Amino acid sequence: MAHENVDLAARLRAAGRRMTPQRQMVLDALCAAGPHATAEQVYEQVHRRAPAVHRATVYRVLNTLEELRIIETARVGGRLVYEIVGSEPHHHLLCRACGATHHVGPKPVAALLERLEAESGYRLDARHLVLEGLCPRCQESDGERDSSI
Repeated sequence: MAHENVDLAARLRAAGRRMTPQRQMVLDALCAAGPHATAEQVYEQVHRRAPAVHRATVYRVLNTLEELRIIETARVGGRLVYEIVGSEPHHHLLCRACGATHHVGPKPVAALLERLEAESGYRLDARHLVLEGLCPRCQESDGERDSSI
């Protein structure tokens, strides 16, 4: 998500914070790294631009932005990844065999979340949900392996 489309500085000010050069670089790096950037990928992007910025600074900025709900984290393929929070919930199907991802719109997941809330009494906050399974292609190749046994 391009953060130029969202006034993140205003969101920081609304939370009583300011846009520092380090925060700006981390947000720029998140956009440059693409969706689902790891902390290390963000650090590498920032370090290329500003070698004096320490890894600990990048991690602190990521933590602060997550606490302020400007970015969100998810576990994708066993890795913790970061992404700028969009205006709508953001969900994916992830193939545990080949790593392929498929974007899922908010409507199908909303119905599931409503049902879970009704049954459990919980108020769920699932803005970035990743569901793992096998994609159709890997199901086919898995089935071929099973039939040859």
